[in-house]
Amino acid sequence: MLEKRFANGVLVLTFNHFNRLSWLRHGFTTRIGGVSAPPFNSFNLGKNTSDEKEALKENYNRLINGNEAETFKIFLTNQVHGDTIQCVAFDKEISRDETIFDKTDGLMTKESEAFLMSFYADCTPLFLLIRSIALWRLVTRDGKGQSKILGRRQLNKCVLSIVQIQRIY
Repeated sequence: MLEKRFANGVLVLTFNHFNRLSWLRHGFTTRIGGVSAPPFNSFNLGKNTSDEKEALKENYNRLINGNEAETFKIFLTNQVHGDTIQCVAFDKEISRDETIFDKTDGLMTKESEAFLMSFYADCTPLFLLIRSIALWRLVTRDGKGQSKILGRRQLNKCVLSIVQIQRIY
């Protein structure tokens, strides 16, 4: 079941069964609660759009502040309907404000202060939580309507490199 909540005026949908985990912050945004003008009405986070830079900045501020994540590092994807998963680790060189992973369809991390974001319009997002890892895994559809699961090889490599799996929720 999904639960609706407002974070700094932004509508955020959360999973009830993940809400029991006090150490996990998660959510899915809608168009409600932002400042963007039409055609973006109103909560737009798309950096590859023609939306006003100040509106985008305010929308990001509302999301980050509403989730008490002001000190978190932000990681974004530029989805391409592929099978690439990026492992987010703070020991890698990262931007102070945000890091954008190009040609990436999934993010995973064991970092407690990583704010992972993915964008999609025509895909079904899957949020998998493996103890100590937050992992975005997207199922994408190619131009022929065929489902494509993100690469098992990349997923296994990332998981094995950062944590021993103990429990999948």
